[in-house]
Amino acid sequence: MFVYPARQRMKREVFIWSQTNHPNLHPLLGYRSEPKPRLISPWWRHGHLTHYLRENPGLSRLDKLRLIFQAACGLEHLHAQNPPICHGDIKPENVLVNDLFMAALSDFGLSRVLDAFGHGNGFTTSDSVKGTYNYIAPELFIEDKPRPTLETDVYAFGGLMLAVMSGKPPFWGLGRPRILARVTGAQPPKPDDHQALPISDPLWSLMHVCWNMAPKERPPMREVLKEVSA
Repeated sequence: MFVYPARQRMKREVFIWSQTNHPNLHPLLGYRSEPKPRLISPWWRHGHLTHYLRENPGLSRLDKLRLIFQAACGLEHLHAQNPPICHGDIKPENVLVNDLFMAALSDFGLSRVLDAFGHGNGFTTSDSVKGTYNYIAPELFIEDKPRPTLETDVYAFGGLMLAVMSGKPPFWGLGRPRILARVTGAQPPKPDDHQALPISDPLWSLMHVCWNMAPKERPPMREVLKEVSA
């Protein structure tokens, strides 16, 4: 029997999403296959982080850190699964704010389950690397067959922290070619471009570790979680 690609992808995505249950992950309520494949999840009026921060410009540093911590809890939960789950498209637009004003990761359309040995033969819902240039790790630009990993999630999470705390995404105002040059040339975001987050803020040190050019030198999410909960 022929299975339409959209339906097949929906079934794979439902499988991954159904394996997750955490306060900081957007819940799956169900799905339908006809007339078009659709995943069903709660609608939250506060929208994603970028929208929520724009609508609430007076949020304190502590409030922003709380949202970052909650997003980190969700991502750490995915990474801690056996086999681990890589989200694959971490950015503020993929973090929703629920009716309890808690952050929850959403959009598992690019997520993948990695096998326990990291060979990349695990369950996947994506056949190619996609995402927003501002949050893509350098190795995804330069490898012959790039695949999102737990380490690329950590890299992207560093960008998410910067966007939430400063109000601007990494490399804001730059076009794709210049972002590509900066990322692959080991030129991370500069404090001068993010005046709302002082260079003295300890988060800069954490973000720079997340942006390490060597994937294995980036901290696992459990360590990032400890840092943002301090």
